[in-house]
Amino acid sequence: MITVCCADADRPLVNELFELFKTPFRFHTPGEEARILLHCSGPAPELPAPPSCVITYSPTAQNDSGQSNPPRAVQFLGHELPIYGLLRAFSPEDGEPFLVSRDGVWGVRKMGEETDAFHLGYDLLAELRVLFTDGQPQEWAPVPTLDLHIALLRECLRAAGVELCEVPPRPHGVSHFVCLTHDVDFARLRDHGLDHSTLGFLHRATVGSFRKWLRRDIPARYLAANLLAAAKTPLILAGLARDIWLCFDEYLGLEDGRPSTYFMIPYKDRPGENVGLDHPERRAARYDVLSLAPELHKVREAGCEIGLHGLDAWRDPAAAQDERQRIAQASGETPAGVRMHWLCFDEGSPAVLDRAGFAYDSTCGYNDAVGFRAGTAIVFRPSGTENLLEVPMHIQDMALFNSKYMDRNAAQAMDDCMPVADHVLAHGGVLTLLWHMRSVAPERNLGEFYQELLQILSERATRFATAADIAAWFRGRRGIIFGDDGDDGAVLLAEGAATQGYALLRYPAGARTAMGQAPAPRETPLQSDVD
Repeated sequence: MITVCCADADRPLVNELFELFKTPFRFHTPGEEARILLHCSGPAPELPAPPSCVITYSPTAQNDSGQSNPPRAVQFLGHELPIYGLLRAFSPEDGEPFLVSRDGVWGVRKMGEETDAFHLGYDLLAELRVLFTDGQPQEWAPVPTLDLHIALLRECLRAAGVELCEVPPRPHGVSHFVCLTHDVDFARLRDHGLDHSTLGFLHRATVGSFRKWLRRDIPARYLAANLLAAAKTPLILAGLARDIWLCFDEYLGLEDGRPSTYFMIPYKDRPGENVGLDHPERRAARYDVLSLAPELHKVREAGCEIGLHGLDAWRDPAAAQDERQRIAQASGETPAGVRMHWLCFDEGSPAVLDRAGFAYDSTCGYNDAVGFRAGTAIVFRPSGTENLLEVPMHIQDMALFNSKYMDRNAAQAMDDCMPVADHVLAHGGVLTLLWHMRSVAPERNLGEFYQELLQILSERATRFATAADIAAWFRGRRGIIFGDDGDDGAVLLAEGAATQGYALLRYPAGARTAMGQAPAPRETPLQSDVD
């Protein structure tokens, strides 16, 4: 079992680390032996006997306050890992380099007769704080930084020949979860009359579409569909033609039995307070969610989920409870989760949503990029909360295709999506997609791209589930407890966990190996070994 030495104030963060990297650990107690020591912060412990493996994270040398300016990224086993805090450089005399960049050596391994020691010149817990709070800047969005920190820690342990067991962030026999979500910012074109949304639609469907066709960004059939939709707009506004923005049935057809989650805005003509972005008045929806009750009941009967697309829930507990009840009134079920409209959020938002009773939030993502804002595909618990879990969002249609953001064509967008999807395929967790309600309609025409992406993901042994079901699965995983002989895989399952299909990975003990050369683990269905 791993023994962790850290400052008392860092214990909550260490606990969260080992909910993501689900393997047995305990905190160091003075005087106790530690066969595997992970030293994260605070003074180095005095041990009665040398450990067989020591992993030390420190941006400073002992008795030395000198620190180097960090490079933008370091390399290990072919991965590029950004470091957001301070870095300590090592010399060749310190050991065998395994964490390097063009600017120097940032991690070394020194193998003694009794102890295999790994020294990493950065503060792991400080890096986690950045990822869990501020998140990554846009330029590092494609990099799953937190998951790579876990992979690096795991690789050190495996190279040292340590026997481990781990509950991976995916069900047994499944590569990962896929969470399909839809933010319903616009429900019906006729709700808008000739406001800025309608006029913008008409411009993009005509002049904008013609320009894209000339650039060969869209095929001629999309141009024709957009021009036809623009011509029919007067009939739609008059209620004489089918409303092209009401796309519940289109999504049910495209998803073909795959469950998804719809986030609904609770009130018409309310932009919310303290938005802090340009044109806050445009945040107001023009539909009344109560008028969509028949559609919401239909998608619920098809196995989909209805969540809250919050206005002021991110900053006001009373507003969060009120908005939640408004969606319950429309859908017939109290929503388990929330995603904030325009992704409005601040440091206190998780605690506000937690107090309002939400089981999960799914606001953690980008408006202008695709990738890993918190550096992970694993559902995590935000700091300052007791029950709320965060289902991170990774790929958004408007980030990809909006001319103000990435402005991709279909081929370029797929090239942006696949590295993100490939990471989740390799390491587990959940890949969360956001496709807005009207995105499968003209003038966006993103239905074919969406269907192609779903087909690729369906061929990867994935499990599609609603955000609520995925949060519940990870909550069960968090409830799994390792027994005292955890190195042998003894676990105590939380109530109901046996039916959730959890897996257990066993890494056998063995001789020391080079980084990246340890034997592969053995996977079995997880069963309780502890009564």
